[in-house]
Amino acid sequence: MSKPATTDTRTPEEALKLKNAINNMDALAQEGFSAIAAIARLALLSLEHPEAVRNLEDIAIAFKVIQYKAEDIGSCINFEAEKLGCSHVDEANSRRWAARLQARESNGGQKALASVNQVSVQGGAA
Repeated sequence: MSKPATTDTRTPEEALKLKNAINNMDALAQEGFSAIAAIARLALLSLEHPEAVRNLEDIAIAFKVIQYKAEDIGSCINFEAEKLGCSHVDEANSRRWAARLQARESNGGQKALASVNQVSVQGGAA
């Protein structure tokens, strides 16, 4: 079965931007994920020694660094994708945030209405 013929409509400049973005994302991923793996290995190894178990704060800090590094790499990779108009949008996550915002706004409106009603009741009772 043969592949359908396609034509590449990218200009050489666009192709170079794409290549550079892919190279940047690859470098970010390799450096960042290697660092995460190394920190995780060290944390796991340290748990094999009683001294580390007595000082769990060091392990907690290692996990915080892992969390920060993972979030930082994700942001950097997303930035590279956004520069090319290719960032991923998690539709389900977007719906959850919209629902949360709607709930907050409706809850805030209910609180404001309750405050107005409370003032009216107090004013009427006086």
